[in-house]
Amino acid sequence: MAAVSGRSAGNALVRNAFALMFSTVGSAALGMAFWVVAAHLYEAREVGHASAEVAAVSLVAGVAQVGLAGVFARFLPVAGRDSARLVTGGYGLSVVGALVLSGGFVALGYGMDFLPRDPVSLTVFAVGVVLYSIFALQDGVLTALRRATWVPTENIVVAVVRLILLPVLLVYGVRFGAFVAWAAPMLGAVLVVTWLVYAWLIPVQRRVPGPGTLPARRELVSYTAAQYVGGIVGSVVTLVPPVLVATHEGAQEVAYFYFPWLFGTSCMALLWNITLSLVVEAIHDLARTKQLLARAVKLGLLVTVGGGLVLGVFAPWILRVIGPGYATGGTVSLQLIALSLPFIGVNTLYGALSLIDTRTWKVTVLKAASAVVMVGLAIPAMDRYGVSGMALAFLASRVFAALASVPPLVRCYRELSANAATVVLKLDREALGMTAETQVIALAPILARGLARAPEFSAGGSAVYLSSSHLGTFVAPDPDADTVLLARQRVP
Repeated sequence: MAAVSGRSAGNALVRNAFALMFSTVGSAALGMAFWVVAAHLYEAREVGHASAEVAAVSLVAGVAQVGLAGVFARFLPVAGRDSARLVTGGYGLSVVGALVLSGGFVALGYGMDFLPRDPVSLTVFAVGVVLYSIFALQDGVLTALRRATWVPTENIVVAVVRLILLPVLLVYGVRFGAFVAWAAPMLGAVLVVTWLVYAWLIPVQRRVPGPGTLPARRELVSYTAAQYVGGIVGSVVTLVPPVLVATHEGAQEVAYFYFPWLFGTSCMALLWNITLSLVVEAIHDLARTKQLLARAVKLGLLVTVGGGLVLGVFAPWILRVIGPGYATGGTVSLQLIALSLPFIGVNTLYGALSLIDTRTWKVTVLKAASAVVMVGLAIPAMDRYGVSGMALAFLASRVFAALASVPPLVRCYRELSANAATVVLKLDREALGMTAETQVIALAPILARGLARAPEFSAGGSAVYLSSSHLGTFVAPDPDADTVLLARQRVP
């Protein structure tokens, strides 16, 4: 696995991050266009049923696969011949979760207002959940396999086909036409991308010699569980505020809050795009974590500080485009949410480094604690400040999370920087059977720990160059040392 120059790695990070951000923005714009066209073509009742079913599918599928994108980003770049097993396991877990959760959704009586209880409707719903779960997960797989530039193509093609199907299905009188137009294109995308992943991208991964570098099963399960729980908490933070406003302030006030909240969550989605790109590129070349981190921070500042300034300063004018009432009722909320973006950036950076370092439970606990702060402050704040109180509670929780993130963020950054510079392993010379002759030591366990990623090392004063065909072994020329310097990365 050849190393890349700092400039190349940084360019790849920027290119992939912008590809994912373009996909997020483009898909959102075309998604809005889909519902506008649907509203003009179909009766309001059918559009209402379709939008409710889409929301239910998105919720259930999101819970089924939440956190798995982070698992793929961290481990798939170095999975080697275990790549297919990792992807298949992730897909299988997502499908099982989708089927169980969709069944539970129906069994508990949810969605009775929009989801008929006949076999055809329930089957379409369950299939929609499975398709959306895999469709969403594919973005993480492509990004982890360094094909993030494919993601906007896939998502925008799907969005365009959805628009085309709306009038076609209306002409043919297809039952639940609006929902089918939304769901059907995902089947083609899932089939095509899955074929490309297994027939082309994974074989490229498997050509790397030596065993895969996945961690032990227990560590992988713990990491996945932390990502899942953290993802659930993150979903609560995203979904609960509008519900709290609606419950406490009423339907009209939640309309004034929803659009500022939509701007804020869109910025958070852009930060997640940067995080995925950083993790994937850093795992490929840990020696350049500092350079990659610098690029990621610049992109993050563009979103958090640049975006925050635009949203904060121009909040009244932005909301006035939607309507005068939205400018009056939502300006303060949008300004408070904009003010929270730099603090979200700090916490997101800590989360990214923790993903790289596989220490995710601390981040999960911090997410849960900040969610408790937000929910605990929400009602008292709304009692005093109205709808703006929800935005204030959110800001307070983000400040809390950012301040709590700083000490572990600094410590994590220092440890990653040290690991990228030097890797020292103490060995039992008798157990290894070292003699005066040169001892060949397997390098794969070191790579599995994420401690050494560059193909160029030095040891004992002599340089050893490891190409992809020699990645499995390393020569330790000093067998008499109590501590054997296995790998010292040469960092420019």
